[in-house]
Amino acid sequence: MANWNGKLPDGIALALAGHIHVVEVLSFADKRSPQFVLGTGGTLLAGKIKPDLTGETIAGRRVAFGRSDHRFGFAMIEPAAGGYAATFRDTSSAKLFACKIAAGQIACE
Repeated sequence: MANWNGKLPDGIALALAGHIHVVEVLSFADKRSPQFVLGTGGTLLAGKIKPDLTGETIAGRRVAFGRSDHRFGFAMIEPAAGGYAATFRDTSSAKLFACKIAAGQIACE
């Protein structure tokens, strides 16, 4: 990331990462590529994580929109008009929440 001044190169619409116990959905005020940390394994957390990450600072960058969730489940990411749609579901496939991903931003319901 240092080679790109902390931003992903142009043309990368979304950064995906894995984890074992929490989902994080992040978009940044400077319109860098949004990020999903997909970790819906639901393992116990060492401490509480705020569900609303909006306004937090990560690596010196302000989070324009941020959400976390630690329930068991999975995510489906599909092409949609103007970008992508992500639906987060529990282990019985019931919808937990959904997000729309566009260039430099994420909006979730």
